[in-house]
Amino acid sequence: MTIRNIFRVLAALAAVLSLSGTALASMPAFNRFQEGVAAVQGVWYDLDGNEAYSAAGDSFNGKKILSVTSYGGSALACNADFCVRDENGEKTHYVNITWTPNRKFLMVDGNYYRNTKEPEYHESVRGVFLGMKKDDMLALLGSPTKNAGDRRFTYPDLAVNVSGGMVVAIFLPRDGARLDGNGLGADDAPEEIAEACDFPEGWDGKPCEIGNCGEYLERREDMLVLSLFAG
Repeated sequence: MTIRNIFRVLAALAAVLSLSGTALASMPAFNRFQEGVAAVQGVWYDLDGNEAYSAAGDSFNGKKILSVTSYGGSALACNADFCVRDENGEKTHYVNITWTPNRKFLMVDGNYYRNTKEPEYHESVRGVFLGMKKDDMLALLGSPTKNAGDRRFTYPDLAVNVSGGMVVAIFLPRDGARLDGNGLGADDAPEEIAEACDFPEGWDGKPCEIGNCGEYLERREDMLVLSLFAG
């Protein structure tokens, strides 16, 4: 093959790759809009059970969703900026929305909301459950022995992570608190935990869904973690 022919092949390959890249770049934008709009559908309640937001079709709280940008998704959560048009049809603004993989919780501009009027959960620890309001958690457990700002509250037998005013993870150390429902704790062997929770045989401690409320249980070297997130 001559040098001229090699350059022709390379030029043709570059053109094909450029077209493929354009197609791939255009597809996610459409998918992001569809996925984002689908994720926020329904009625959303604040942590006191009051209706706060609703979405139907391509409208969010009665405002038309124009675009979904900055979309990012993982096992932890999906996040996007929703550009919506105000009621008068003239101004637009962005609403930052994060939703958990099971779509049970929605964070709007930094505060969490749920898709049920009453809280729904599978497990709890000393009465604290995932999705509980931070103030209710503090009223139940009292003042922590240590806290990291407004996000991590540590007690002698457990620690609680809070985000958007809501409990999102509970950590059970060895010789610490145990799950209220099945009584499991960090001292139990993986085989015992797997059997009690109906996890797959040979479970290696990685996050596995427990119950049907979108909760995940993980076994680390020195603790159990009950979390809304699969990672």
